[in-house]
Amino acid sequence: MTWLNPWAWIGLAAIAVPVLVHLLARRPVRPVLFPTLRFFGPLRTLLARRDRLTDLALLAVRAGIVAFAVAALAQPYVITGRRAQDLAGTIARAVVVDASASMARPVPAGGTALDAARREAQRLTSDATVSSVRESARPARSLEGAVAWLLTQTGNRELIVISDFQPGTIAATDLAGVPPDAGVRLVRVDVTPSPTPLEAISTAGGLHTTARVTLTPLELETTVEWTSRRRSSNATDIEKWPELIANDAERPHAEAALEAARALGAPPLPAGRSVAVVFPGAAERARLLAEAAPLSEPWMFDAIDGLRQDQSIASPFDHVARTDFRSSGRDRLILFASSELGHVASAALIAGVLRALSPATPPNEMDPSVVPDDTLRQWQRAPGPISAPRQGDAGAASDGRWFWGLALALLVVETWMRRRSRSDAAQHTPEAPHARVA
Repeated sequence: MTWLNPWAWIGLAAIAVPVLVHLLARRPVRPVLFPTLRFFGPLRTLLARRDRLTDLALLAVRAGIVAFAVAALAQPYVITGRRAQDLAGTIARAVVVDASASMARPVPAGGTALDAARREAQRLTSDATVSSVRESARPARSLEGAVAWLLTQTGNRELIVISDFQPGTIAATDLAGVPPDAGVRLVRVDVTPSPTPLEAISTAGGLHTTARVTLTPLELETTVEWTSRRRSSNATDIEKWPELIANDAERPHAEAALEAARALGAPPLPAGRSVAVVFPGAAERARLLAEAAPLSEPWMFDAIDGLRQDQSIASPFDHVARTDFRSSGRDRLILFASSELGHVASAALIAGVLRALSPATPPNEMDPSVVPDDTLRQWQRAPGPISAPRQGDAGAASDGRWFWGLALALLVVETWMRRRSRSDAAQHTPEAPHARVA
């Protein structure tokens, strides 16, 4: 037997209530006939108090009522043979798919590693009772959400990570939060060594610098070709930048902040993405807030997540929303800034927005090495003992009705015993003698 709500056992402290009732309750006074008191001298009347528990059977019944009610509130769950069989056949799988830049490399069967990972995730979830699939460019950060979902499931639980497992994808410490009774499976997607050079683009000052990395077949040498080109002096000629919405007096400051962000190495906006930063002094700020709608597209959520991880800016926005960008037919991301234009913080803010919208490929994504298979096997484990249901789990029907029935039965017994005690007391009470008239 297990308990779905074990915290309810604190209610056993309520057993002290019937004990106090028995100690503090007033007992009926029973008159006793005595032949004569004339030979006794006058005495001072003293109250006699009895602190000893009486009628222990009735007290035990009342304590049993409280105990059975508390047990019912604790929601017992009896694991019968049938229930154990059902739990053994339940498989809950949380699958995390690596969607980082390195997963864009080809695989021997054709297509990219990400496509192969998605097919594997679909296969693994097809034979699971319940499943959850998450794609993330940072699998280690998605493990916490996957584990939180597993904690709500019953039966056999398993966490699966599908990746090429470059160094830094996940570590043993990232798997420390997985419940001990949950299994861990690490599925590698083998990529095909490609002669196509890998490119990493960086921006600094007025230059675009492209590094083309060529790996030899034996991966013993690496050739890097650096190419630089000067960017256009006009921010609207070729590259696309966010719209800065401010009042007319702050327009020169807005242009200077954008140029400063470009000098800090901020990349331009990717194609198909529209962003506007609204500063406190803008006349359209109130209207844009009224027309704002919740975020809808995945790239918007990724951008907000990147801004939260940027250590160079802290709480830079009052509101984050989207509006319909009618001129292009696309939704645009609207960021309502809390800082004023005219100082270096506004340039850092714009640069942070551009970095979040155009994240650079991390250097480890270009690394051809992977975590050894022996290491991955050490991190894996099979599912442990079957997890019992918890409060709120689907299909976890409490068996507390039986304890409620026992509590009601004892309540009937308590009523009968109390009435019988009163009846016995009334029968044993002697009647007062009638006075005689001389």
